[in-house]
Amino acid sequence: TVALCQSFCSGYTYFGLEYGGECYCGNSFGLGSTAAASATDCNMACDGNSAQTCGGPSRLRVWSKGGVAPAYPSTVPSVG
Repeated sequence: TVALCQSFCSGYTYFGLEYGGECYCGNSFGLGSTAAASATDCNMACDGNSAQTCGGPSRLRVWSKGGVAPAYPSTVPSVG
């Protein structure tokens, strides 16, 4: 779920979910990171709560530490 991933990544600036249940944590975005072409690219139901969306195939839905998703569409900063 979004809450479980957020809790797991509590020491990081960002957390994200991909492919329905893969949780990732980080303090910056990797070189070449870009926003998805469409919001529908990140609409896969979460494995732990089908009422939530957890990214998609090769698409990471990202939240900031405060739990607020970055505005869509946006360009994700390319930082190391």
